[in-house]
Amino acid sequence: MITDFQERVASGDIPEDVAEITSGCKQLLRVNSRVSQTIAVCIAAVYERSDLKEWCRWCRDELGLESVSYRSHLAKVGKMLLNLLRDESALPYYTRLFECDVAKLLTLSRLPENEVVAFLSRNPDLERVGREELRRRVAEWLGEEVSEAGQPELPGFEAALAAAANLPVESFAGAVKTPDQAEQALYSGLGFLAAALEYEKRAETVDVKKLTEIKQELLDEVAEIEAAIDKAL
Repeated sequence: MITDFQERVASGDIPEDVAEITSGCKQLLRVNSRVSQTIAVCIAAVYERSDLKEWCRWCRDELGLESVSYRSHLAKVGKMLLNLLRDESALPYYTRLFECDVAKLLTLSRLPENEVVAFLSRNPDLERVGREELRRRVAEWLGEEVSEAGQPELPGFEAALAAAANLPVESFAGAVKTPDQAEQALYSGLGFLAAALEYEKRAETVDVKKLTEIKQELLDEVAEIEAAIDKAL
């Protein structure tokens, strides 16, 4: 089993046979490429069976998913995949999307639920196109203005988002080691947060559950800030 190979290497027992190493590494890479998709489907399924507060607590305490943005995005991807799974005619698309990386799935999750299959049927080459091209196609499908070059209006914005999204959220706190880094992280983060909230607030269909969850997370942070202030006074 793949877990046996992983534990064996972790304990310092490296196989002598290159073929065995090759087989084990290939299996690990295949499993790892599906981790986020698996978690997305599972947390979306639990979301359906829980109230919001219980689900948030479960994500934090049991899975260590502290980031509101990350788990909300995963839940959105999971919901999209579950919808495909439950539609017998759309099952091949579920299998197909499970092999796509999460960045692509996040882009696809912007599509209205009743338009996902239609979009996929007209774009049979998703596995081969790049992320930027997929973003352009989805934006075009949604009727959004797309520049000739397919680039966002703010140069570097997509790259900054992608760079931040690829970093493990749990490591952020430990990465800030100086006052200058703290200030830069604070104001950059506030900028991203303000932009995201503005988008969510003016969405055609406001995601009440998502905004409620974000509100609670912010209130929790406010309580911790107030406690730090009281302690310092």
